[in-house]
Amino acid sequence: MSKVKKEKTIGFRVNEFENNRINVLSDLTGEKKSKIIRQAINDYYIRKIAPYPVSILGTNEFNFCLSCMNDDQIKKFARINFDNGLQSIETLARLYLEVDPATLRVGLQYFLTIYFKNTLIDQSKTIDSVEWEWLEGRKKVRIIGKHRMNENLSLFIKYVTKYWLESQKFMKYKYSMTMDVTLDGLFIFELTKEES
Repeated sequence: MSKVKKEKTIGFRVNEFENNRINVLSDLTGEKKSKIIRQAINDYYIRKIAPYPVSILGTNEFNFCLSCMNDDQIKKFARINFDNGLQSIETLARLYLEVDPATLRVGLQYFLTIYFKNTLIDQSKTIDSVEWEWLEGRKKVRIIGKHRMNENLSLFIKYVTKYWLESQKFMKYKYSMTMDVTLDGLFIFELTKEES
């Protein structure tokens, strides 16, 4: 995989109103201004460049929709989420990393960080925490997630994770889900590296 280019500092002008909004956001969230601006760039990407139609769905709306679904509908919903994520990563690879998506390979640690930390926690108000621990000399990883919703969210996350593992897109090594527990407010997965 091509290395991501080193961080660079950029400067730009904002008017007083925009500066005040950044300051208020920083005070309310406790986050640095640079992080807020980086997130704004990511949000702009999602709205303007994403290779699929985007509509903003509130967390309460998402939770309601998911709670009304049966298992088959949750699988289909997860598949749409996976397909959109796949297209998004391919576009990001071409535009930002300047690499051919077909050659992009990342380790499981990177995938876990991007999917569980950056996507599920940072962009969702229902996921409280996701932790993982490596077992058996990094041949296995156990993932434990806590959230404030019913089992349907745990099932949704399970299916999206399985689609990523089964697709083998961008993954350096093949892993399979060898254990899953999905409950109200909790999911536990165990992923095992397959012998080549």
